[in-house]
Amino acid sequence: MSQSPPLPQPRSNAIHKPTSDGGIEHTAAQFLPPSEWLALYRSYKILLFPPQILLLHLISPFLSPSPSFLHHSSLGSPPPNNVDIPTIRQRREGLIAFTRTGTPPWTEKCISRKIISRPGQQSILALDEAGPELAGTHRKGETELVIVEVRRKGKPTLLEVRRKSDVLMPADSDRDEVGKL
Repeated sequence: MSQSPPLPQPRSNAIHKPTSDGGIEHTAAQFLPPSEWLALYRSYKILLFPPQILLLHLISPFLSPSPSFLHHSSLGSPPPNNVDIPTIRQRREGLIAFTRTGTPPWTEKCISRKIISRPGQQSILALDEAGPELAGTHRKGETELVIVEVRRKGKPTLLEVRRKSDVLMPADSDRDEVGKL
């Protein structure tokens, strides 16, 4: 019986060239405003995970299109040519300024969700820790927001971003960790 040769060890600095999977995983790219992705999620047409929901929720106010754009987008027609460039520039600058706010700033936050409460058919997911892979570092996550996971028949059906102070009672915020996701 012959032994297989050892597998080569991956190099940490290797840069892999992307290759096509023949259209199995992704068939097309679709570019929509964050508010439209959230609407598709809420209507159960797409699946999003807590980090995606959080980020789309946060950037949506800065990147929300004008009502005229939304009207044309929902009809499947191109937006009007008179896009307000100064408004777009102002919104982008607002988003960039937002990413520099917070403690730590959003550009440095690391978010790992953990269940901190399970009232009724809900789970409340904290976002304030960086996760086990960053244990021992000083990395932190978001302290003021949580994800509320509504469950039906034991399965998550809807995720909502809420302020921690609106969702948790003072005694809940001091509770031990219920479990990690």
